Amino acid sequence: MNALLAERTTPSGVVLQLAQGDITEEATDAIVNAANERLLHGGGVAGAIARKAGPTLAAESQRWFREHGPVSHAEPAWTTAGRLRCRFVIHAVGPVWGTGEEDERLAAAVEGSLRVARRLGLRSLALPAISTGVFGFPLDRAARVILGALLRGLAEPGGLELVRVVVRDDRAASAFQRAWKELPHEEQELAAGRVPPVTTFVATWREPGEVAIRAAWKRREDGGTLIDCLEHGLAEAEWDASLLAIGRGALPNADGEVELDASIMDGATLEAGAVCSLRGILPAISVARRVLENTPHVMLAGDQARRFALSQGFEPTNLMTAENIARYEQWCRDNRPGMLHHVHAVGQHVGDTITMLALEEPGHLAAASSTSGLPFKLPGRVGDSPIVGAGIYADDEVGAAGATGWGEELWKAVASFRAVEEMRRGATPQEACDTVVRRMMRRQPKSRELACAVFAIDRQGRVGAAVTEGEFPVWTCRDGRLELTVHRAPQA
Repeated sequence: MNALLAERTTPSGVVLQLAQGDITEEATDAIVNAANERLLHGGGVAGAIARKAGPTLAAESQRWFREHGPVSHAEPAWTTAGRLRCRFVIHAVGPVWGTGEEDERLAAAVEGSLRVARRLGLRSLALPAISTGVFGFPLDRAARVILGALLRGLAEPGGLELVRVVVRDDRAASAFQRAWKELPHEEQELAAGRVPPVTTFVATWREPGEVAIRAAWKRREDGGTLIDCLEHGLAEAEWDASLLAIGRGALPNADGEVELDASIMDGATLEAGAVCSLRGILPAISVARRVLENTPHVMLAGDQARRFALSQGFEPTNLMTAENIARYEQWCRDNRPGMLHHVHAVGQHVGDTITMLALEEPGHLAAASSTSGLPFKLPGRVGDSPIVGAGIYADDEVGAAGATGWGEELWKAVASFRAVEEMRRGATPQEACDTVVRRMMRRQPKSRELACAVFAIDRQGRVGAAVTEGEFPVWTCRDGRLELTVHRAPQA
């Protein structure tokens, strides 16, 4: 009989327990096996489960591998349980420590196990300290990740009634008990409705992203909704003339005129608004929001977008500055097309569109983007930024994604929508972005010539990003705490 160390009931009514003992003795509907991607059950927990279950489990595991291929972190396999006391074994693949994104991948394995249990109609589940054996995941860290993932995954009622974490030895028990003690106050406060929802903003590129994300958080502190915050953050960047790929002072088209594109999307309703080739009006993102809220349409273009903006009370604005006039005149003298050269801030020679994602836990999402597009482009050229599904996409059922870089390639890839759909199939945000970028590099060779970046956030607040060429800086703000992460293109 495994020894019960701790127990609590989550706000959704699921009993969560911590126990010490032998997971192979559990009589829950299913137990989770700490597996490898090929379902070869050698030593550790996997070996103990396989030996006690008998040959049936090994045979079914190899049949699964032949039919489905390697098992991912987010999509565990499952088999019947042979001679074990449970009915099923869910084979979850945790990360090897030191391979990167370990926290996200371990959380994905735990949450994926819960999803499989629900699909099987199970009421009870036991799982071990995944990845803490030969995979080398530090025990204290794993305990926090596993318990946190369980609380997130059990936040909504339905299906499971009992989930038990079973650890083998005293060292693991101590680590999980320490992590357990960090949870009660937060959970009780949340159940009582006294903890405000965690808000996460994500923004692209170093200088412009910082301007936008700081402004968005300031608006949030003032009580703004996610849509308010994204609009305010991008509007602040549009008015900053030192940022050369958005708003006032942006690099013009080949005729010397600044044309702006913007879009915004609400993940709760899938409603969206956008403008493209907008001239002489700021902020373009605010006009896009008016399209969302005050028309039955998704996009207005060119002169008619300007006409609509004027009817909504926007004032004509001169978008040219001494800086962008000088750069345009230099381009004319050099007679270079400039179509593959991005300039984003004074003194900077790389960068692009500001795209932003937002999450309000437990699962409301939004996305927005604003840009002047490629410098010295053909007049009327439109890239991915104002295109729902290419430049942005948000769906409260899954997550949100955005794109930035060479708009034509990202548009052809339907990059943001693809990333969200990868997450819908169970991928983590990082896995989703990696998949989209790898597909682009394989199917669209031009995407290697100029950075094409994709980034995403899921309902749990996990963030991922990938880029086809060079570096891609991404800002994350969680309740006011800012962090800059630089993602690099995969090696050829």
